[in-house]
Amino acid sequence: MVGGISSERNISLLLPGKADPRPMALLRKIPLIALAVVIAVSISIAAGGGSPIRFNGGDVAQAGRMVSFSLTARSDLDLDRLNQLPDFSDRSQPYVCWGLRLPGNPDEKRLCIGGSKNPDTSAGLTTVDLNGRTVGQRETIPVEMTNADPRSIALKVKMADLGIDPSTYEWRLMARQGSPDCRDGGRESECTNQYPPQDPGSVRLRGFHVIGCEGGTTGEVRNGARDQKMVALTFDDGPGDYTRRFVSLLNRKHVHGTFFEVGTNLNPSEGDLVRNMLVEGHEVGNHTMFHTLYPVYDELQEASNRIESITGFKPCLFRPPQGLASTGTIADADRAGMKTVAWDVDTDDWEKPGADEIRRRVIDAIQPGSIVLMHDGGGDRSQTLEALPQIIRSLRRQGFTMVTVSKLLGEKMIYEMDD
Repeated sequence: MVGGISSERNISLLLPGKADPRPMALLRKIPLIALAVVIAVSISIAAGGGSPIRFNGGDVAQAGRMVSFSLTARSDLDLDRLNQLPDFSDRSQPYVCWGLRLPGNPDEKRLCIGGSKNPDTSAGLTTVDLNGRTVGQRETIPVEMTNADPRSIALKVKMADLGIDPSTYEWRLMARQGSPDCRDGGRESECTNQYPPQDPGSVRLRGFHVIGCEGGTTGEVRNGARDQKMVALTFDDGPGDYTRRFVSLLNRKHVHGTFFEVGTNLNPSEGDLVRNMLVEGHEVGNHTMFHTLYPVYDELQEASNRIESITGFKPCLFRPPQGLASTGTIADADRAGMKTVAWDVDTDDWEKPGADEIRRRVIDAIQPGSIVLMHDGGGDRSQTLEALPQIIRSLRRQGFTMVTVSKLLGEKMIYEMDD
């Protein structure tokens, strides 16, 4: 056989003289046909071919201040092939998503996993209407993947990152195969799958509040461990006129900050703001009652009591004004149940050197475990606010994760669930 044609039947191809050109033309076409078939099969696979996605089970539940999402599939899931932010009107796009909806509300939040970039640390969040049309912003949010077996996926997401409030939600797990056949609208039953197959599941997500932290060591620290690409962004002298804008910006960027508050600046009118900061994953620290240098125990305790009475949170961290802390000050902070926290990256943003310079000072000095000093209170902080998105973008490009000081130091927060 030559190219699938009998050599005996087409012996004239090998003999001199006048040979019929048609068998030769046919012989040339056959490899091209075979190549076309290979290309067509490759396109089919790349576009989402293969067996339909089918679920054996799934769940949505609360895990403290996190929401856990899980699924089990009948066959291996190729996360790289799935679309984190699919266009739900495009039948050719493969996805696996959990949907959350308030009963009677037409809009549904869809959390979609996969993608070729960071599928174990991020997921797509899209809000759609009853017709599957996108309403509002489509964004990528941080997730904590707790199991990534090809047939069993489990992850956790902060409730604040989902943009939802405590309530009872309907949930469902959904998938689309995304093959060319699905794109053309054929065999819809084989293209999509849902779990539960009939009525949606139900989950009650309760509110919570943060009351303190545990673990870690006492004494003074200027940075965290140098072997992990985590850093902490900290803000002093609030609450102030700019604090709400700093918090809003950090929330949009899915970054958690640590705010060292001056007791006299914290009034009951700021109570909701600071309580929400804690629920959203930020941390609040003690920056003395009156911004006093070398404060003694009584002033430290007065500031902590002020913070706790207004927010319900007992601070675990103390930042001395100007970073000045004697052995006696550190001992008094230890006695008040707080670690003394300085910094190793100083923006000197109080100089108002311009947003670009503030960003440069951070990026030039940053290293794993760094604690960065900025200010949200105490004056005009517009330059710092302008620099912050640039700082976050630059740090992420370098592979840094921005966390609270307590998380940087390995401490755990203490939560109480609401009734």
